[in-house]
Amino acid sequence: MGEMLDIKEEGDKPPQPREKFILDGISNFFRYGICSMKGWRKTMEDSFLVKLNIGPKKSTHIFGIFDGHGGREVAKFVRDHFVEEFLKNENYEKGDIKTCLKETFLKLDRKLLEEQSMQEMTEDHFLFIQEFNIQEKESRHQVVEENGYKYMEDISYTRGSTGLILVIHNHTQLYFANLGDSRGIIINENSFLKMTNDHKPDNKEEKKRIKRAGSRIYEHRVSGLLNMSRSFGDYQFKLRKDLKQEEQAVCACPEITFKERTKRELFIVLACDGVWDCVTNSQISQFICYSVNKDPKKRLSLIIGDLFNRILSDSPSNEVGTDNMTCILIQLKNPELDI
Repeated sequence: MGEMLDIKEEGDKPPQPREKFILDGISNFFRYGICSMKGWRKTMEDSFLVKLNIGPKKSTHIFGIFDGHGGREVAKFVRDHFVEEFLKNENYEKGDIKTCLKETFLKLDRKLLEEQSMQEMTEDHFLFIQEFNIQEKESRHQVVEENGYKYMEDISYTRGSTGLILVIHNHTQLYFANLGDSRGIIINENSFLKMTNDHKPDNKEEKKRIKRAGSRIYEHRVSGLLNMSRSFGDYQFKLRKDLKQEEQAVCACPEITFKERTKRELFIVLACDGVWDCVTNSQISQFICYSVNKDPKKRLSLIIGDLFNRILSDSPSNEVGTDNMTCILIQLKNPELDI
């Protein structure tokens, strides 16, 4: 079940800061809620993915968050093609989910350079401009006519996206795959477990790779431009033809972690950096546990919405609390879990 909260003003205006898209669902093993909010940013560049009961045994579930930068084109493209590429990978049928995830991330990143993919993202770029009433001097016809392939290519080179994927396989196996600074955690009864690392240029291992690739870090950014060290797209930082994908200054190789479910895990939280800039792992864990205990039947999307209302800045001029915010909250159940 999904719905757009009815707080639009009259007229054909972009979404207002507190306007939210919410989505809820349920299965035998979990229920989930998703909330996405533009905040004070001019445009909404986040995308999310939910695909349940896939694979031959219908026992695989995929959740994902993609936080675009420079535009939504790369985030939307990866969202739209992730499940297809994941299921096509031969390692999925072998049960090697880690290798499947790694190869799917890398293949999708390469796919961004294909002409058909660029055309798809170019189409979305113009829809993006219309949706948010962005003024461009050139019409779509003029852009394509005058710049052609170069213009389409620029989308892959100058735009990018984080990627955070959770795969629940055979109902008990939890795989987290991450690029960039979105984050996933597991909440237990009295604690939390951080399942992903934020990929920032100043991180020791990330810094080594960036320097080996011949790039530098200025003001905590790769070449003074990008404030993360792994992403889809951003091909301006992936130009070394003598290096593998995993060795580029900014790479699309995900960091993958695994957790076998026990009876201790209560919730899983996936969120973009717009959320984590405002709350700590501990704070969000406490807020969720308190909210669910207070009203066990409350829709999880509304709990996230309550959180967003608390952390959204009062002013677009503040440094934090102004970004796009997207969060997926999963409450785990164990009706048939033999553990």
